[in-house]
Amino acid sequence: MEKIKIRDTEYEIIRIMPAAPNVLQIVFADNIPKEWGDITTFTIGGLEAGNISGYDTLYRTDGQTIYLSNDGSAYEPPADSELMDEPMLIKEE
Repeated sequence: MEKIKIRDTEYEIIRIMPAAPNVLQIVFADNIPKEWGDITTFTIGGLEAGNISGYDTLYRTDGQTIYLSNDGSAYEPPADSELMDEPMLIKEE
């Protein structure tokens, strides 16, 4: 299992990868942090691999998947009217 460290606490993750130009996706295996900050990544062998900074805004959550932005943006779901252009008409036969 991969590990990352945020604010001096290690977390097991399934994956970490870019989701969009300013958005990072992290899929946590168990616990999810309540606060964000610099992210330290580790190799599978446990050696420190690098540091990701600037992704400290919670963009969106989806279960164990967290999206962080580095530009202060947050996800805004589409309004109901944007989901469907026109109502569907059901023809009775």
